[in-house]
Amino acid sequence: MSYKIVKISSYYKNFIVEYYQNNPNIINETYQKQIEHLMYQSNAWADFYSKNLQKLGAETHEIIANAEHLQNRWAKENNCQEKGIQLVMEQLKQYKPQVVWFQDSMTFSGQFINELRKSVPSIKLIIGNTCSPYTNEQLKLFKEYDFITTCSPLFKDIFEKNGLQTLLLYQAFELDILKRINFQRVDKQHELIFIGNIISGKGYHDKRKIFLEKILEKDIKLVFYGNIYNAHSAEVIKKQILYSGVNLLKKIGLSKYFKNNILFKKGSALTSLPRKNNISKKFKTIINDAQHGLDMFQTIFDAKISLNIHGDIAGDYAANMRMFETTGVGTCLLTDWKKNIHELFEPDKEIITFKNIDECIEKTKWLIENPKKRMEIAEAGQKRTLQDHNYLKRAEILNNYILKLLA
Repeated sequence: MSYKIVKISSYYKNFIVEYYQNNPNIINETYQKQIEHLMYQSNAWADFYSKNLQKLGAETHEIIANAEHLQNRWAKENNCQEKGIQLVMEQLKQYKPQVVWFQDSMTFSGQFINELRKSVPSIKLIIGNTCSPYTNEQLKLFKEYDFITTCSPLFKDIFEKNGLQTLLLYQAFELDILKRINFQRVDKQHELIFIGNIISGKGYHDKRKIFLEKILEKDIKLVFYGNIYNAHSAEVIKKQILYSGVNLLKKIGLSKYFKNNILFKKGSALTSLPRKNNISKKFKTIINDAQHGLDMFQTIFDAKISLNIHGDIAGDYAANMRMFETTGVGTCLLTDWKKNIHELFEPDKEIITFKNIDECIEKTKWLIENPKKRMEIAEAGQKRTLQDHNYLKRAEILNNYILKLLA
């Protein structure tokens, strides 16, 4: 049985800005050329699921909802006057899919989902997705989907206890990336890198920040690529006022009058009272701009060791993308131990794990001092990922689940 599926994504704003700065002339190209070029950058999931679902017989389309220039080109080519989420609605009306998959399940409201069902009668399944901190309001929104995908067994358990039909889809690595980065560089530029963000607050990266600071104290040559959020007092105060104001409106029963307000939506997305993200002077010296897409994969390949520390919300379960991105390009992965890690990799053979900061530091030094063993682990980890954790494998799981529900 064949079906048509549209995946809807929203990219990090920083990536979108950087992409158009680096490719200013791309906006003059056709919609098809633009989206092909954007997908080639390999940011987040890109079109990895779409390409692999096509191999399994599905017809697929991608919508990057916040890629304004790209969306404007589609509107121009299709004589459409709509903008923003209403443009997304018009695209879906034209595509007439049986399945819609929101990779970004935070941007679109329950009202939009309900309107979508009425406006596009071809739709049989609407799928949500999340693997990041969420609010109680967002949890209610997830119930508007026919089922939701998540990368974490912990999330799957929580969602199912809340009555949500849930499919576990671990993150993965796209094999085509191996054709897109430079493997001729044999001299590793960095001993130890960390790629990711640091956001303070419940469910985010407090543990991550502590670990990185401790590593720096031991004079290990760590390089950080990412963003430090809430590092400035003024920024934090604004968010605290927004968070407090939104919660006051909810408490006195006036939130219904502001639910479509942009500031109200931003405040509702905050999971806890924001606080300043203090980092040491030494930490500030190792910070580099965030990496995305092919630049990120190249940076990982150019390092001897890639450190992975899950966000606090991950709990006892390994789930994030960095594990597969690192092993996929053949760099040695040093990651925090989780109780399901053995289901994904064989510790001490395909990856190296640690349970506390002292063990992390000890194993970092051991890997640096034992390059032959480090390379053996990296090669074994890559072999495992290319074989078991590629997007075709994940697409098969999703495809089978969709076919079962459409039957």
